[in-house]
Amino acid sequence: MSPAMTGALIGFVIGFMGFVSLRIVANRIETKSVTPEPKKTAAVIRIVALADWLLFTVLGFFLGPIMFTTQS
Repeated sequence: MSPAMTGALIGFVIGFMGFVSLRIVANRIETKSVTPEPKKTAAVIRIVALADWLLFTVLGFFLGPIMFTTQS
């Protein structure tokens, strides 16, 4: 497996953990009604969760070769 794919896989896993965490937070905000407009706040957090997941995957793809390639 290439360093880029390894980085993307690691970024995917880390991003997925953040995605799940933010979705849990959004569900709690929506059910507990912490703010006056809980549905809007939860929707924004869900969008951020998806963006976080995608960003970590892409960053892992580009940073993987930098981290895993050794200079001789």
